[in-house]
Amino acid sequence: MAFIPDASVAAAWLLPDEEAPLANLALGRLMDEEARVPNLFWYELRNLLLSAERRGRIDERHADASIARLRQFPVHRPPPPVPRPLSGTTG
Repeated sequence: MAFIPDASVAAAWLLPDEEAPLANLALGRLMDEEARVPNLFWYELRNLLLSAERRGRIDERHADASIARLRQFPVHRPPPPVPRPLSGTTG
């Protein structure tokens, strides 16, 4: 069954100085299950990595490699929504 990790959980997988038991549990679930994330997840994660880079916790190469590594995990985002016509519009 799929689960939905928060960007902070995924950041704990990628930041070397983070230790989070819940994140480790979620990482273990990826061995048997897939994760589903909203499109916002990738923006939030990039922001967390950029903040860590600005604070000197990681360097730019680590941030870029982290995103690339996470894209190899079974983490899937939903397809974009199909727009519906607005009611009352004329065509």
